[in-house]
Order: sequence, then structure tokens, then C-alpha cells
Amino acid sequence: MNQRLPEEILSKISKLVGKDSTFDLKPLVLINRQWHAVVAPSLLVAISVTSLGKLVELCDQIVSYHSSDSPLNSSVAKYTKTIIISGINNGDADSHLGLDDLGEQPRGEDEGAEEDAIKPDIEVGPDMIRHKLRDALSKLTLLDAFEWYGRFAGDYYLARYLQQSKVIRHLAYGVDMFVSIVSLAYREHAFAFEGLETVAVTTEYEPDPDLFCAIAQMMHRSPNPRSILFDCKFAESMSGYWSLVDFICDTTIPDQPTFVWPNLSHLVLRFWKGALWQSAEQVELLAKFLVAHPKLETLILQETCVEDSESETAKPLSLAKHHDSLPALKRLLGSPRLISGVLESRAACSSVERVIDNSEEGFDQDGAKAPYIDRIMAAIENVPNNQIERLRLEVPQLNRDVYARIARIAPGIRFLEFLRPFETDNTTPSTSDFNPQIDIPAALNKYPNLEIVGAHIVNDFTEALDCSQSDGILELAKQVPTIKAIHTLEGIITVVNRDSNGDVSVVESPQFLTNEDLDWRLPYAYASLYLNAMSAENKKQEKDYTAEVDALIPEAESLAQSGQLQAAVDKLLVLEKQARNSADAGSTSRLLVTIIKLCRAAQKFDLVNSNITLLAKKHGQLKAATQAMVEEAMTYLPDLEAERPKWLELIEALRSVTEGKIFLETSRARVTLALSLHHERLAGQASDPAEALKSAQTASDLLSELQVETYSSMTRREKTEFLLEQMRLLVLVANMKAEAGKSQEGEAEWIKVRVGGRKVNEGFLKEAENEDLKLKYYELMIKYALHNASYLDAAKHYYKVWETPSIKAETDGRGRATLEHIIYYVVLASHSNEQSDMLHRLYNDSELAKLDLQYNLAKCFVTRELMRWPGIEGLYGAQLRETSVFGRTKDGEKRWEDLHMRVIEHNIRVISVYYTRITLDRLTGLLDLPLAQTEETLCKLVVDGSVWARIDRPKGIVNFRKPRTADDVLNAWSADVSKMMGLVEKASMGINAELAARGKLGAS
Repeated sequence: MNQRLPEEILSKISKLVGKDSTFDLKPLVLINRQWHAVVAPSLLVAISVTSLGKLVELCDQIVSYHSSDSPLNSSVAKYTKTIIISGINNGDADSHLGLDDLGEQPRGEDEGAEEDAIKPDIEVGPDMIRHKLRDALSKLTLLDAFEWYGRFAGDYYLARYLQQSKVIRHLAYGVDMFVSIVSLAYREHAFAFEGLETVAVTTEYEPDPDLFCAIAQMMHRSPNPRSILFDCKFAESMSGYWSLVDFICDTTIPDQPTFVWPNLSHLVLRFWKGALWQSAEQVELLAKFLVAHPKLETLILQETCVEDSESETAKPLSLAKHHDSLPALKRLLGSPRLISGVLESRAACSSVERVIDNSEEGFDQDGAKAPYIDRIMAAIENVPNNQIERLRLEVPQLNRDVYARIARIAPGIRFLEFLRPFETDNTTPSTSDFNPQIDIPAALNKYPNLEIVGAHIVNDFTEALDCSQSDGILELAKQVPTIKAIHTLEGIITVVNRDSNGDVSVVESPQFLTNEDLDWRLPYAYASLYLNAMSAENKKQEKDYTAEVDALIPEAESLAQSGQLQAAVDKLLVLEKQARNSADAGSTSRLLVTIIKLCRAAQKFDLVNSNITLLAKKHGQLKAATQAMVEEAMTYLPDLEAERPKWLELIEALRSVTEGKIFLETSRARVTLALSLHHERLAGQASDPAEALKSAQTASDLLSELQVETYSSMTRREKTEFLLEQMRLLVLVANMKAEAGKSQEGEAEWIKVRVGGRKVNEGFLKEAENEDLKLKYYELMIKYALHNASYLDAAKHYYKVWETPSIKAETDGRGRATLEHIIYYVVLASHSNEQSDMLHRLYNDSELAKLDLQYNLAKCFVTRELMRWPGIEGLYGAQLRETSVFGRTKDGEKRWEDLHMRVIEHNIRVISVYYTRITLDRLTGLLDLPLAQTEETLCKLVVDGSVWARIDRPKGIVNFRKPRTADDVLNAWSADVSKMMGLVEKASMGINAELAARGKLGAS
């Protein structure tokens, strides 16, 4: 199914790109499942190459454009980011054209005769091809992406050039059946890219071990990818023999698997070997992988079908012990085994938005899924403020209680669907206890945010009505007014259209993409775009009503001033309809703004609100007109500050009109911010702590629902301001909950603060004009770090503040205070390489030498000498206890105890350097601690790996030297002997040189 988007939509997208760009927009054509369009959505400015002749022609064109002043230079050299190989392989053998740099290559084992190889469509020598590639492609300044979906003679020249230039950061491969017959050298070197940030490999078959190994090694050579996709299309129906563990871990060192993707945020792996669940060791390794990748936002892991007998013996995955793991997770797709284990992390369950059981539909004859479904429901129930928007599960027996429970534990659901159990033809039983015809609409109406329902729910309702599918959809849409679309079994989004008269119709979206498992928003967005492309918004202006508007507005203003406001509005509405139907955006905007102005001038704010709502809902209302009206109404808000009831009514009217409209997202965000600050003021004025907390929670929830980081119409500075406000209110609510004795409930807010902090671009904050935002951001991050007692993070945040020029310039003000806090928190941090490095760098900084107290405190920790706690307390205690860090508060007392512990740990590390063995009594005396606390602290350092020690309790001796094996002793002896012989040789050479020099002097 290779369908091209309609020209109307391509035209609309081209307008969004801009008039100055003349590049050939990449057609959104389905290539296999086109996973690359989802994983690498930025790869849109592309050049497609289909043959060697086309490649040479392209190089010549780029060179000619660059040497002239042609405007095409801006589209090719300036904007091209992606090169696509989309040739078609009709040959039975690899042409081997382009393998010259690898020397003579053997033919593939199953490769056909050489005469069947792909033939080049142009006769050009290898040296000339390389020269043209180097000369032309070096001029593509933005080139960083490569997509390879087909074969043509000479494509290897292009791939090798891109590998050697090391500019490619985004790679997408579509591996077809023919790749399996080409030479192994070609296959291995096709996957020789390094330094990738986005990798998408989709294969039409399950790769054999050699090819899989080449793909996996390429992934492991790229240590900083943000997005990885590996999809074996037909392996779903096969046994599946590639191991998930071999992919997510670098297993080149036996028995030491390592994780190599610390910055990974999107991981999609489909149809790996389901036998993993039979190995407790591999399941544990998967858990460690998930815990070690906190930046993961998308996690899609789909294994091959597991036999019923294997389901019963599957080993459980659980992140319950790692409650703060996967804090950024948004999208979770996999089997119930995976989902249940991941959601037992409170952080993951708090942040995830889409939870989808993508295991094979109907494969639950033995009921093996039931325990995992129960764990999933319990995990969601344990996190009341979860963010789940989409949920798909195979629930064995749906009834009113199940529907009600899901509505209660996940009230934010927008997309709900269920899989069909194995034993039945539907998901909901028609019994005396549950009648789908009545109970399905009643159950769905309990979901306040529901917009999309799955096909099985609609099918059950349709069967109960005994009507056609289309009639069933229409009837369900009438009974559940919030439904906007149906997700069919084929993955198509059927959009529900409601006109101004309340009539319901459906429009089936063109099936451009079938990635229903990956992201329902894409087909939904394309369907909406398809409707919009056919709407009045895209009509050409049929008539210009400027003259009529110029004549009518003064007349309407005169009528309104004489007290006939409604008559004036009615006259304007008549002309507004004509201008709107003729798509005259300018005239329609003026009329809408005038209507609002007249109502406001008459102080009829109830009419202002009603007309805003009425005019925005007019059939075919123009976006530009609605936007102008909303912006005009927003200017009235400051004047209504003193009249709060009217102010709130106008705010709610504006929020109602702007809801769900992308072109008004910025206006909605600004209005919502004003409402949020209103509720914050109410919290400050409330005398009852419970009422204050409720108002503050409302303020935070209102602002947190805005995903401003995705708004294209908002400036970066304003986005950052909104994100900081979200974080500030979350901190406020968390602190209020802590004061009310509900600190555990406040943990959800702190997790959101951490997620919000990751949305802020720290590079943007470094710009001089954003200094105020930088200080606000790090102030919030310091509060988050101190809440978690992450002293090193707090020190690093203070260091970022100190680096700010205006702060550093205040040597006796904020600059001094900031540097003091850096020292306090870096010495409070647990010992590590990073902490030690930061402490030594600060100690050597000339600025620190100006602060006597802090300099001497740092000196105590960088010097390998014992610090007696009574001495430290006597020297620095009085001054430190006067600071905000170590003050006489609850937090200050805790930090004072932590400082005592850091002194003890420092002393133990010093003792371990100077002592091989020491008695416990002597160690206790040196540390000024009781025996029990000495042992406890020493054990902690041993577990942390800071020191090596063993305690012999019967003898009361601590041994700080690790026993050496015979091999260790021999290796050390050999190294010492080699070192000694080297010194002897060096000395001997020096003596001989001296004797030779003296001999020459004597001879002379």
C-alpha cells in the first residue's frame, strides 16, 4: 500500500515550510511500515537518489548551484539534511561496484551469477565518482541524515563517503529480502557508521546471526544515541532467535555485559526471542538496563509469541524496589509481563501517558495474562495522580466494575480500547449483569476526557444493537458526546464529525500510515489535517467586503452609543456571515473584534462572553478571525482585576473557546497562567491550611496540563518562563504537603519537577539576555536537589549560578554567598571521583582563597590528614551554625550530622592509606566514635567501594589491605623487576656516556 498524500495536504505543508524554500518536499509515502517517519520526524528536507546516474547528476547540480547565484542554492545547499537511497533491486547478485576500497571481495554464498548483478546506468570511473562526491556533498552544510531503502549499482560509494566523512547522526535502514544474498563484506560495511544519535533499522525478515551481529555492533559503537528502533517485520510469525540481551548490552566481554547508551530516550525493539522470560538472569539484566536509563521516554519491547506452557513459567519483572526509575517515561508498549513490572516503579507510573498491551490478540487461552493485568491495575491505583491518556489491555471479563475501576484509577484517559480474549468473539459478555447496549455508553460517559475508543468496544455495542458498523458508530457517538474518533481493527482512525446543529457523521481517514502500535496521534493528526484541507479555511477568498465593513462599522458604533447595542450587533452579524462564507479573513476579523469592542464599551461583559463563545463556534469560522477576537478579549483582563467575578467569567469563556485549538494554544497558555496565579493568590489568602493546599494544587494542575514545550507559536523565552512557573508551583505544592504532614503525597510533585527541569534547555539559559531565567531555573533545581539530599547536584547548580557574570561580579554580595554555598555542599556530598575533582578544582581557585573559613574547611578535606571532629566543631562550629545551611532548623541539624559523617568518612579513608592493619579500639579512638558506629560507618564505606577493609571481630583487628593471590604477587614482582631493570639500563647508559666523554677529553 504505497499511497501518496493528497495534493491539498502537501500544499498546506509546503506553506508551513515557507515561501523562500524551493526544495522538493519529501513525499510522505509508505515504505514498509515507515517507522523512520516516527522515530526521526526531523528528517524532512531530503534528496532521494535512485541510481548511480542520478547520484552523479545530483553532484553536478549541487556544484553548479553553489558556483552560481541561483536561488536553488538556498534549497539544496542550505536546507538539505537527508540523503535517501531508494533504488530498486532487480538483480540476483550484488554488483560489487564501490567495494574497491575493500579490495577484491568474495561473492556471497547464495549470490547469483555475476551477469545477473545490478548494472550501472552511467559509465563513470571510480576515481571520478569519489571526486564528485567529495566536491558536491561537502557543500551540504546541514547534512546529518542518511536513509537506505533500496539498492542500485554504486550506492556503496555514497555510503562509504558518508561513513568516512563522519557527519551522519541520523540513520534509517529498510533491509529487504535481497540483502541476504549479497556479499558478507557489503553487509558488514553497510553498518559501519559511528557516532549516531538516531538509528532506525527495519527488516522484512529476521536477520541471520552475522547480519544481526553487524547491526548490533553498529549500535554499540554509537555511545550517545537518543533514539533506537529495530523491527523485524516477519519475525512475529517466526520462532524468533535474536536475543534482546545481546542487543541492549555490549556482550563482547564474556560475563561482563555493559550498557552503552546513557542518553537513550526512545527505544523500539520488536519481535525478539520471547524465551527471555524463562531466564531469571536475563530478566534481571533487563531490569538493570531499565534502571540505568532514566531518560527513556519511549519504551516499546515486543517479543515473539510465547507458548502457553512458557507463559506459566515466565519469570517476573519488577521495578518496585527502584521506585524512582524511568521518571521521564511517556510511552510504554509491550506484553503485560513488561508493563506490570515497569509500572511498579512509582516514577514511571506517575509520568507514563500511553500504556498499551501489544501482545498477540486472543492468545490467552490459559489465562496467563490475568495476574499481570491485576498487577497493572494495582500499580496504576497506587499512583492517583497518574498521567495515563491511552490504555489498551486484554481484560478477561469486562463488566460495569471493570469500567468503573479504570475510570476511577485513570481519570485522564483519552483513548480506551480492549483486546479480545481467546475464548470469546467479543470483549464484553451480554448477560443479565451487563448489557452492552445500555452499559457501554453509561460506562464510557464516566470518563470525562475520553475522545477515542477501540474497535472491539464499538463492535460489542453494534452487535447488541444488531445494526451495521457505521450505524453503531453513529449511535454510540450520539450517546457519548465526548467521543471524537474510533480506532478500527485495521489501524485506521475514523473521525466523528459534529456540526453546529448537533448532527453526527463519520469521516474515515486516508490510511497513509499504519503505525497504530507506535503512536495513535499521527494518523489522528493526519485525519484532522485531511478534514481541514477540505474545509472553508482553505477556500480562496471569493469576495472582498472591505468597503461594506468600512461603511457598516461607524453605523453600528452610532447605534450602540444610542443604546441600541443588540441592533448594532445584529447588523454586524449579518455581514459577518457573508464575509465568513466568502473566506474574507480580514473583514471577518474586523467584524468580530468590533462586536466584542461594542459589548465591552457598554460594560456588558455577559454579552462579551456569550458572543466570544457564539462567534467561535460558527460553522466554518476562520482561524484568523477567531484569533483576532480572542486577542482583543484578552486585553480586557487587566481592567477587570478589581471585579473578580467578571474577570473569572471572561477567563473561563476564553479557556472554553481556545480548548483543543492548536492555533490558539499560546493564547490559552497565557489565559491559563493568569487563572493559575489567581488560585495561587487564593492559597496565600486562605486561613485554613487545607483550603490553601487545595487552591495551590488547583493552580499547579492548571499550569501543568499545558505542554508548552510542544508549542510552535510560542517563543523560546516564553516557553521557558512557563516551564519555570510549572516547576515553581509544583515545589510550592510539595512544600505545603510536607508542612501538612503529607510529604509522601508530595513526592509526585517532586518527580514532576525533575521531569520539568529536563525540558528546559540549559544552553538557551547561557545567553546573556536570559540571565534572569537562568537564576530562577537553578534556584528551583537547588530546591529539588536539597529535597533529595543530593548535595553534589546542589553544589553543581550553585556553581552554574556562580558562573553568571553578574553574580561573579558581586564579590561581597551574591557572588560571595554563592561560593560559600558551593563549598558547603561539595564537602557535604558523599565521596566520589566527581566530588573529589570538584573539591580540588575549587580549592585551587584564587577566589576561594579570599574566604578564610571556607578555604580552611576545604583544605581540611583535600589534605590527607586526620580531622578530629571535636577540633572541627571548635574551630568552625560557631560560624557554620549561623549559616542557613547548618542553622538550628530541622534541615540544618540533618546537614550538621551529615558533615560529621563526611569528616568520619574522610578520616577512615586517610587511615586506610597509612595503616595496613589497626585495632578496633585504636580506630574508635581516632574517629572519636562509639564502637558500634565505627563498625557501621566502616561497613558503609566498604559497600560503597570507597575503601577495602575486613573486620576480624574476635581479634578486634581491621585489615585495610586486600589479600593477593599468587598471580597478583608474581605480576607485582615482575613489574617491579622490569622497572628496576629499566632504571639499571638507564643508569648504565648514563655511566657509559660519561666515560666516553671523559675518554675524549683525556685523548685531547
